[in-house]
Amino acid sequence: MPIEDIRTVCYVGAGTMGCFNSLVAAISGYRVMLHDAQPETLEQVPARHREIAVFLVSSGYCSAQAVTDAAQRISICHVLQEAVADADLVSESVFERIELKRSVHAQLDALCPARTILTTNSSALLVSDIEDAVQRGDRFAALHSHLGAPLVDIVGGPRTSPAIIELLERYVVSLGGIP
Repeated sequence: MPIEDIRTVCYVGAGTMGCFNSLVAAISGYRVMLHDAQPETLEQVPARHREIAVFLVSSGYCSAQAVTDAAQRISICHVLQEAVADADLVSESVFERIELKRSVHAQLDALCPARTILTTNSSALLVSDIEDAVQRGDRFAALHSHLGAPLVDIVGGPRTSPAIIELLERYVVSLGGIP
């Protein structure tokens, strides 16, 4: 069940991690926007979601009906500005290249509503190397999921508010994850 402070989640990057995390969020009741800069990647989303759904259902995470219901809460968006327009939380899952992540987060910082929390799903880069690309460092953290595992790393940066860390912990629990 979604937490009160987060209703809409936008995933930027529709590769394996973006698709996995977007489907899990939709199954958990969140409205999901999914964006990728590459149109051909967005075309692959339905097939990726079907593959991931087989895993989630067979592992007992959810029912097939939950996946069907979740599909109604996912929107694929080709325009980044439209994808983030109503986002309470943005999860970036682009390639692990520091300059790319910094560039994406600078764009997100400029486009997102002031209330939006920005996160990176980076597994190898330091939060502190990305967060100074945004003005809202108090609302920026790493939210790194481990594909197929309930563990989710939450790592704040030098300016991350403790309240944002607590909110992200509640979000992860709402997904059935372990922060």
